[in-house]
Amino acid sequence: MKIACTVGHSLLKNGQTTSANGVVNEYQWCKKFVPILVETFKSQGVQAELIICPEKQFKEAFEEKPYKLGKINGKKYDLVIESHLNAFNGKAKGTEVLYYPSSSKGKDYAQRVNDKLDDIFVDRGVKSRQDLYILRDTDCPAILIEYFFCDNKEDYSKADTTEKMQLIAKKVVEGVLNKEIQVPRDQLYAVCVGAYTHSTAKAKVEELKTKGYIDTYLIPR
Repeated sequence: MKIACTVGHSLLKNGQTTSANGVVNEYQWCKKFVPILVETFKSQGVQAELIICPEKQFKEAFEEKPYKLGKINGKKYDLVIESHLNAFNGKAKGTEVLYYPSSSKGKDYAQRVNDKLDDIFVDRGVKSRQDLYILRDTDCPAILIEYFFCDNKEDYSKADTTEKMQLIAKKVVEGVLNKEIQVPRDQLYAVCVGAYTHSTAKAKVEELKTKGYIDTYLIPR
């Protein structure tokens, strides 16, 4: 399976993003999240590719469309997943997944992904949209995910760390693949700084703790 994971919106030449802004900026959050999504797909043997508009090259938002379609169409993708955040009045919250009305595969993917994301966010359901080019003009099934409302503090609190983003990515991948997955955890390593007599070792531990390494402890050898 080959999937295009696209970052919604862009950063224009004038330094402004074309996205919504709230407790967190929509574009900046998606820019950080989508690479995590790509890596989660890859951990399951899926060929996933990141598509993001070049920063500070476009003068206007409409330049995003030909760039993205040029990266997607003709490349034999099985699915496009575009990542966005919603915004309204600071009180609205929840997740929703959009698809093109005539795309039965898009609707199926949207429903499965939405059913996973509502484990984390309020369920706003799946919705068909025919006015969005990423759904209408791509040559393969496509879904657009509005993960949460970027102007709602409660919503953002569920997505404000790398660990929470990893969980969200896991839910999306499970929805697309239609199965539970296990994401490999990073190998942990112990860091050694030397072997000392007891009194010297105790002094070294205290020295390291004063430098911020508060988890330092002794291991007899």
